Amino acid sequence: MEPKLIEIARSFSYKMSLPGYENRDFFCSAKQEVLEKEAVKTSNDLFEFCREEVMKSVEEYKEELLKIPKPIDKKQATLDAENVKAEEVRQEEPLNIHNVQKQF
Repeated sequence: MEPKLIEIARSFSYKMSLPGYENRDFFCSAKQEVLEKEAVKTSNDLFEFCREEVMKSVEEYKEELLKIPKPIDKKQATLDAENVKAEEVRQEEPLNIHNVQKQF
């Protein structure tokens, strides 16, 4: 009796939600013809392959997103600048009370 061949197809998808109601879809599909007795192992291997490929693409995309400059929030930038200025004032030398009294 001739060994029976079957075709195994597996896929993996990932949806990433972004601000502004945007989505990015990542997808991989793979198939292979194998002997019936190797079907389970091959199925698991194909799924793992697809998952790894998709997640690699997701990570690459995330790295690209980090390189894109974010728009400046003017209110937050003002608060940040005020906090830096306040910190600079705190780090100056303490006021000498004798010098202050002599000035009056």
